[in-house]
Amino acid sequence: MSDVLQRRPASLALRLTVSIGIAITLVFWALGWIIQNSIEQHFMQQDVEELEVVAHSVERVLTSMPDAAPEQDIARRLAGAVSGHHGMYYLVADGTGRTLFATPGPKMEALAQTQPAASGVDADKLHVWQEQDQSYRGTVVRTDAEQGATQPYTIVVATATGFHDHFLVSFRRTVWAAMAAAGLFAIAATWLAVYRGHAPLRDMSDRIRGISADQLHLRLDPKEVPIELSGLAASFNSMLEHIEQDFKRLSNFSADIAHELRTPVTNLTTQTQVLLSQTRGADTYREVLYSNLEEYDRMAKMIRDMLYLA
Repeated sequence: MSDVLQRRPASLALRLTVSIGIAITLVFWALGWIIQNSIEQHFMQQDVEELEVVAHSVERVLTSMPDAAPEQDIARRLAGAVSGHHGMYYLVADGTGRTLFATPGPKMEALAQTQPAASGVDADKLHVWQEQDQSYRGTVVRTDAEQGATQPYTIVVATATGFHDHFLVSFRRTVWAAMAAAGLFAIAATWLAVYRGHAPLRDMSDRIRGISADQLHLRLDPKEVPIELSGLAASFNSMLEHIEQDFKRLSNFSADIAHELRTPVTNLTTQTQVLLSQTRGADTYREVLYSNLEEYDRMAKMIRDMLYLA
């Protein structure tokens, strides 16, 4: 019995709830990933625009530099090249790789030496690194003499992404918590909807359970059940009709058997009563016993025929 219970299939409500719950969870997960990725791309695009502004400002200062300008003058002018941009850092190196100016903040010398320089700020070439529990995103830009500068320069521009990172962490927690709550609510609502959707099936089961052997004339109305169950109702009615017909034939057969058995039993009873009504001779007893034996043979033949039909 325990093996049968263990192999019993899961309920329809559980199957539907689990299937729909998995689908809803996947949809919410995909939606959360899309939203999170969109915000990250938006922040990165903002950083690219800020880095472009800073790089262009530094380039303008470098192209406006006179030939053989003192390094102090270069550093002073580069220090005021960018204003109104919070969390922006830049470094300028000459053609030999010597640093001419660097804003206080992250160490960008290694970035200037290891990362290839591009002609402009490219989102695909941004480099992300972490320094002293702070994250940065930056790139290396090359300024050639053909662009108006007195000599080729290497510009490293970077921005702190700590604010964005904190926002993304908080947003990620909020989104996934909301997604989890919405998923649980959706699964509960799905289970309730499935349970209510199975109400006609439970009603049909109750009506079928109420049909007994003396109520085989009852039928289910296919028009009173949902269209998905109308075929089941029609099939049950057809089965019930066959059972009713077989039950009637069985009743008639039982009546015929009772009628056929009543005659020999009556004969045996009558002969025995007559025989016992007074004292008889041995021949009479023998004659009655032979007559009873014939009736017994007739009944045995009838029983054999019944067993054969069964």
